[in-house]
Amino acid sequence: MKHKTLLACMLLASPGLLASPNITVSTTTTSRDYPITADEPLVIPLTKDKYQLKVSGVDGSCDHQLPSKIKFNTPIPLLCGEDSTLPLNIRFTGDYSFSYNEETKSLVFKRQPKKVAKKEFKRPIPNVQCAALPSEAQTITVGDTYADGTKLKDVFTGVVVTVNDGKVTVLPNAASGGLTLLEPVDTVKLSDELNYRNANIYFVMVDRFNNSNPGEPQPYGRQSDGKDNIGTFHGGDLNGITEKLDYIQSLGTNVIWLSPIVEQVHGFVGGGDSGSFPFYGYHGYWTRDFTKIDESFGNDDDLKRLVDEAHKRGIKVLLDAVINHPAIQHLPTFNMMTST
Repeated sequence: MKHKTLLACMLLASPGLLASPNITVSTTTTSRDYPITADEPLVIPLTKDKYQLKVSGVDGSCDHQLPSKIKFNTPIPLLCGEDSTLPLNIRFTGDYSFSYNEETKSLVFKRQPKKVAKKEFKRPIPNVQCAALPSEAQTITVGDTYADGTKLKDVFTGVVVTVNDGKVTVLPNAASGGLTLLEPVDTVKLSDELNYRNANIYFVMVDRFNNSNPGEPQPYGRQSDGKDNIGTFHGGDLNGITEKLDYIQSLGTNVIWLSPIVEQVHGFVGGGDSGSFPFYGYHGYWTRDFTKIDESFGNDDDLKRLVDEAHKRGIKVLLDAVINHPAIQHLPTFNMMTST
């Protein structure tokens, strides 16, 4: 009798000896119980599913009302002396924590951050060998850049060689790292005729270079797309290039290479995962008609004006034409033309 009385006194005097709250997480087919304390959070893995959360064993006195649903990182007031049952909807598989507060009789539900092991990136050393300086004389082809019999001097060594059959023979020098730079011994008057192999060519993506009339709407019903307009026409045109010819000339340029200016497909191709990203033929490689200039770039008169003004500055205009780059909508037409 004394032992039973002593045990009863201990239970009444020491609330910590009473059973701690318990959490039950269940689905329609499974259920699992977990003891929970205020000392540390309970962390359990949960898969994407709809659960029922039941908290039992909360002793003491409290005047709480259960919320209609569980919110992340928000204290959930629990009922005292009876079970607290709430729906729990898990949208993403992962680890989740339940933190119990004994003083407020509440529970905080959080999603735990993913644990990703940090890996040190080490780039493998390429298996290459440094080129060794040749010990024998090397032959350099100069083509018709210099006529046979022309004497050329290596700028780094001062050695003079003579062009023979469009070639010269030099011995690489260690002091210059094997680099050879040849120039005529005597000043030679270069021909005024353009040689594309030595031309200073300036490439222009027409739509992205310069818009001569920013307020002009795009033809063919073409539209902008949000802030960045990554795949739409920006308004660059032939007149915009004409306006910048003095700048291009100042760079020492004697040839302008234009991206294709022929008429492009009027609409766009849907990009992105869902096909909702509008991608127009601003680049010039989705040809609709090789015989017309796309109205976004200008017209025949604009092209003539550009060429005339470029020629006044000693600049040639090179047009890009990629015959096998039609718009996908017009492939059947082009295939029919090539088969006849």
